Amino acid sequence: MSGRALSRTFVTATVLLLLDAFTGILGFAGLMAFGAVLGGIPRALLAWQREDTSTARLRIARTGIYVAVGLLSIGAYSANESQGRGGELAPIRE
Repeated sequence: MSGRALSRTFVTATVLLLLDAFTGILGFAGLMAFGAVLGGIPRALLAWQREDTSTARLRIARTGIYVAVGLLSIGAYSANESQGRGGELAPIRE
């Protein structure tokens, strides 16, 4: 796997997570995760079918990073809403 490619992926995911956190709107990182699943998994499967395992592993790793950041964003938003309501669990909504 290319360390440089994964480093760029971490930087992009971190910037979008911070943008999502400071705007207060649930969406940037969640949309990124959704797009990564829709676009990343089929591309990784096609690379795997072509027997290009290094590309397939890189694409799966990138998809995993984006999905993890999206879930982290949703969890942080939910925790923030819960704290704002005095500790009770709050449903995620916009």
